[in-house]
Amino acid sequence: MTWQFHTVNGDQLARVSVEPANHPVHERKGDQQIFWHRTPTSTIAVSDPQEQDRIIARRWPA
Repeated sequence: MTWQFHTVNGDQLARVSVEPANHPVHERKGDQQIFWHRTPTSTIAVSDPQEQDRIIARRWPA
């Protein structure tokens, strides 16, 4: 992870760059398991198991 600090129009901004995980990332909230998928512009929660399987197979092939 790297941090960069910038001043834009007098405001302080921090840019945090994080390397992609080398495995799927899930979060457990109670009895619910959430799969997090990073895209180039955001991170989204994918709740559909079939979509999770598709993303995982594409990103981390066996």
